[in-house]
Amino acid sequence: MDYPLRILKLDGRSGLWSEWARKPRGHSDPRKRKGRTMTLTKAQIVENLFAENVFTKAESAQIVETLFEIIKQTLEDGEDVLISGFGKFSVKQKNQRRGRNPQTGDPILLPPRRVVTFKCSGVLRDRINHSG
Repeated sequence: MDYPLRILKLDGRSGLWSEWARKPRGHSDPRKRKGRTMTLTKAQIVENLFAENVFTKAESAQIVETLFEIIKQTLEDGEDVLISGFGKFSVKQKNQRRGRNPQTGDPILLPPRRVVTFKCSGVLRDRINHSG
């Protein structure tokens, strides 16, 4: 199957991957709609791996789970994850800053935190920019 390339991000709170685009709503095949993309799910990754006829579905699921666990643990430890030809996941430290409560408008102090950033490789950037 030849699906369009998807850019994924890791949600630090839930530990789930999601696409950097809005999900289309109310259409059976979002790839047919111009300007809209679908979200690639973990289940779809497992299904695509299984479709290659190399692994069973259970083995495919275990491979995907193991890969994501390795990536999550590495990022938790504050280390970068570099995937050649794809990109680099990095953990960045955000300093304490002032913010405000959007409901009340009261100023609040937001604590320092760590965030995961992704920078795509030049190879991926070229594929994205020259795929259309």
